[in-house]
Amino acid sequence: MKEISLLIADSNQSFCSGLCAHLQRIGGFRVVGIAADGDEAVSMFTRLQPKMLVVDLMLPKRDGLSVLKSISAQGDMPITVATTAFLSTYISSAVGNLGVRYVMRKPCDFGVLADRLEELRMEQYRTVPGIQSFVTNNTERMVANALGESGVPAHIKGYKFLREAIVTVTDDPDAINAV
Repeated sequence: MKEISLLIADSNQSFCSGLCAHLQRIGGFRVVGIAADGDEAVSMFTRLQPKMLVVDLMLPKRDGLSVLKSISAQGDMPITVATTAFLSTYISSAVGNLGVRYVMRKPCDFGVLADRLEELRMEQYRTVPGIQSFVTNNTERMVANALGESGVPAHIKGYKFLREAIVTVTDDPDAINAV
């Protein structure tokens, strides 16, 4: 599976470098840019057209909501994960209306954030539309969450095999002997 381009918009340099390092270790992502403020985020998005975006909602110059509104006005929204230290009903509703797929409260664990990004990256490669795709996505999401809660990090060797094996057996219990 090919890498997906990702833009990070966050003013915290240590957060950006930590997330970049973690994503590089697990693979599947190509960080095409890091924006330290909202104006830079919109400019970089327009120029680079990444498929994924991690945006802090508390950016200098232009907040994350303004960034998202500017990006959505350009056309197709990237797969977006928003991070924030402050979360309210208004913010949740506003980012949901702007197409944000997941909101994570800061400070956050890079491993958990990378897991969510990986889940969202994998969703884009689903080819079977309709109910079966929804059920498979839901099952995979539940298995990934259960593995994460059990302390199994997504970057270890065999994680994807284990996740796929559990999903396969969940969908077809007779496949247990093949696993």
